Amino acid sequence: MTPMMKARLVATGTAMFLLAGGLTAVSALPAAAATCASGVPGDVNGDGHAEVAVSESGVAGLRGGVHVFYGKSSGLVAKASGRARDDQYFDQDTTGVPGRSEDSDNFGRATAFGDFNDDGCADLALGVPGENDRVGSVTILYGSRSGLTTTGVEVLGAGSFPSGPGTDARGIGSDLVVADLDDDGVDDLAAAAVLTPVDGAADAGAVLVFYGTASGLGGGSRQPDVLTRATPGVPGSPAVEDFFGAPLAAGDFDGNGVSELAVGLSSGTGGVQTLQRDSGGYGDPQPAVIATRASALAAGDLNADGRDDLAVGDPDEGCLECDEEYGYGSVTVFSGSADGLAGPGTKWTQDSSGVAGTAVPDDGFGYSLAIGPFDGDATDDLAVGTPSDERYVGSVTLLLGSTGGLTTDGAGGALYDQATPGIAGSQGPNRFGASLGAAFVQSGDQASLVIGVPSDDIGRYRGTGRIVQLSIQPSGPKASTSRTLHLDSPGVKGKPAKYTSFGVEVS
Repeated sequence: MTPMMKARLVATGTAMFLLAGGLTAVSALPAAAATCASGVPGDVNGDGHAEVAVSESGVAGLRGGVHVFYGKSSGLVAKASGRARDDQYFDQDTTGVPGRSEDSDNFGRATAFGDFNDDGCADLALGVPGENDRVGSVTILYGSRSGLTTTGVEVLGAGSFPSGPGTDARGIGSDLVVADLDDDGVDDLAAAAVLTPVDGAADAGAVLVFYGTASGLGGGSRQPDVLTRATPGVPGSPAVEDFFGAPLAAGDFDGNGVSELAVGLSSGTGGVQTLQRDSGGYGDPQPAVIATRASALAAGDLNADGRDDLAVGDPDEGCLECDEEYGYGSVTVFSGSADGLAGPGTKWTQDSSGVAGTAVPDDGFGYSLAIGPFDGDATDDLAVGTPSDERYVGSVTLLLGSTGGLTTDGAGGALYDQATPGIAGSQGPNRFGASLGAAFVQSGDQASLVIGVPSDDIGRYRGTGRIVQLSIQPSGPKASTSRTLHLDSPGVKGKPAKYTSFGVEVS
């Protein structure tokens, strides 16, 4: 099992929340009307600026919690300013959120924004993979002009399936990805359930797909799908500790206008399986698995050809059976084509020409990934997290997209860490870059790079954590005017404490 899988898989515990009749929708959502019209992905309140969700493990036994910071043209804020509201904090003790905060729930271990009820306001999906003794669930908070609300909150999980393999799902919410998978114009949600047994194989893994409608993910007549390596059309067969679904991504890799899922698995040498739904479901033969280890995935159009490409992070590269926790690490980029993802792919390491830094064992280059338009041109760009760089100090590498693919020209190949002028904090074993996000915080056309630093010390408190949002400029992320938020920042809910791991996940 790779280090990223270890980080993403649920912790052991005995949280025991279960709704009557199983995990299912908590309350019906009224038919949606168009209430937000900005068209900016991740914009919860329709003001033209995306929000950012920041998870913390919490000091109380991995119970978990999530902060939502609102965007403005000047960057993220924690105190209300204009239409940007205060930090919204959610856990399972928040009024209106179903359940109870218990050890090892891991509330918010995975997060994803999407418009699941087609009202124009982004909604937030929160994975809770440790819920109910690691059965897991996903909590959905819906957006509105006034921000996220617990009105109509939904909980999706094993009880969402009246029968069949979905009822055996475990580890639900260990990873999440949003895309319109059924081509109806409404966002859908895929949730990894990596501990699901399949055909007698423990921890074979599954992906649960919930479909968006005007009534939300729990409404409509279309039943959710359960995808495993036993699903007709999917190559291979279930195996013990496949962990099918760790990690996930989605993109239109063949350019036909419909998004496909990219599903990681850890069996053997690992691999990535792409899955595409048609009018009959997922039963048609699917492309063969890409045989490469995958601890992190990210999708986007890196060469402006109208097809998404897939970046695959493998922090174990170069050190599978050595004494170090990670290898030097690598990222392999597979280009989209008319037939889907094309191999063998282009590999990047810290020894690639033009990339700052040096590849050494235990760096873990590729542990985290984010793709978005970080500069002012027409292509997406790739940010690569190396949180173990320089003995867990951590760094982030930027690779710019171009019509010829990724490049280190211009700002490409640049390395950011806490020694970069303008980035807050002091260099130490802070795991800078352990999580990465691309969010349209300041502009609807250019994404801000958001960096999680979950092991950073705040004052006398070790491992409290912080996030850094780099400002936008035409040439790429700007560190000199970056913003930072942590549990001692004005307006941020909560107080600093040891090992809170604020920033363990950002989206």
